[in-house]
Amino acid sequence: MKLAYEKMNTVMEIIPTHVTGLIIENAGFLYNFLNDLYKATEDIDCGMVVSENEQPIRLSKNVSAITDFIGFTTNQKSLLTKIVSELEKTACNGEFYEKTQRMLAYVENYVNELTFGYSCELSCEKLNVQSLLKGLGISLVDDYDSLEEKVLAYMDLAREFEGKKLFILYNLRCLIPADRLQLMINTAIEREHYLLLVDNMDYPILDNEKRIIVDSDLCEI
Repeated sequence: MKLAYEKMNTVMEIIPTHVTGLIIENAGFLYNFLNDLYKATEDIDCGMVVSENEQPIRLSKNVSAITDFIGFTTNQKSLLTKIVSELEKTACNGEFYEKTQRMLAYVENYVNELTFGYSCELSCEKLNVQSLLKGLGISLVDDYDSLEEKVLAYMDLAREFEGKKLFILYNLRCLIPADRLQLMINTAIEREHYLLLVDNMDYPILDNEKRIIVDSDLCEI
């Protein structure tokens, strides 16, 4: 994948055999970059383009940007929507089809039993697999021993249910010790994730890292 930004001359190429590092030392430019990245993930045109095989692809569908790791959770809305959709397909096919029909019939009968003694008759017009699954409040168990484990788990799940993505992670280096971060990056490369690390200062370079620096004078190195 490639990431082009109209305020930069360098086109960033992100490949799964390396991690790409972008160091932005100019505070104003860093803010603009992150602000435009947020807009791009909301499908707002702001001069940021992601392409694959020289063809532009929809950034909001193909890029996952994490800029707040304190409040970060694997329970992202788009991911949960995809998971529920896959569960619905599974429930309506193969060995689960009959079980699903019995479950729906059971729920409808249960509602009818609840109305016994009331002077009304109810119908469950919206009772289907989708409404049943949504009503369960399905969420991912978000219990990990470390931040790097949580981030890797999210990247794996996102690729499994949403497809290949470019993961842009801001200031992850300041939260994970260098040795543990290196192990995380090695694992991400083994799993062929597309990864861009964005930071506001120059950290020791990682193994298999291709680095671009925008210095305080906006020179690209």
